[in-house]
Amino acid sequence: MTIDELISKCKCGVHITVNGHRDCYETVEEYLCSFASEIDDATMRQMIEADTIVELQFFPRTPVGSYSVWGTSLAEVLTAADSCFEVTP
Repeated sequence: MTIDELISKCKCGVHITVNGHRDCYETVEEYLCSFASEIDDATMRQMIEADTIVELQFFPRTPVGSYSVWGTSLAEVLTAADSCFEVTP
């Protein structure tokens, strides 16, 4: 999926944050502390090793129902976002 395809599928907003941890002088671990339950262990390890966080939050149907997917590249999170549409009616 491309970013343009994702935008066209969503009725509401699409937000991409890259390396937000650097904006507040935190390590990846410190920054992701409050999101740990949302991120699988393998993805968490990859982000720590790469010192890179890509978060994609999107609202497919309403302004209150969103998905957040995490990874180390835009391609990775777009692939994960595409799978969210497969399981959601």
